[in-house]
Amino acid sequence: MENQNIKVNFLLICESADFDSSGKLNINGVFDQIRTGGFPALRKKLSIVLQLELPKGKHTQYVKFRKNNWEVRTLDVNIEKEEDSQHNVIHNITNLILPEEGDYEIEVFVDNNKILYNGYTKFSVIKE
Repeated sequence: MENQNIKVNFLLICESADFDSSGKLNINGVFDQIRTGGFPALRKKLSIVLQLELPKGKHTQYVKFRKNNWEVRTLDVNIEKEEDSQHNVIHNITNLILPEEGDYEIEVFVDNNKILYNGYTKFSVIKE
């Protein structure tokens, strides 16, 4: 079930992301392909960056990577909003094991509901 008051404004896959001391979002090395020498492939580090439109209240957010019957879920991010507003979220992922070549889906969940996003939500893993 989708919450009509929750929206994904953007989703990016990148090398790294953080917030500086003034709260600005820094994004480095956006990509949509991972090249590897073999499988299973190990991605030592990547970040998923989201901007969400959230209603007032407490929310739990996470991301799933999915391919066929394989999936990995990030840890929960707890968010508390005092008013309806945008919220930037960074999921820093380390040592992600990708079992096979092909396209991997990224799914966004807020309060255990999958949030539909019309933008690009895939990345490809390619053997060199």
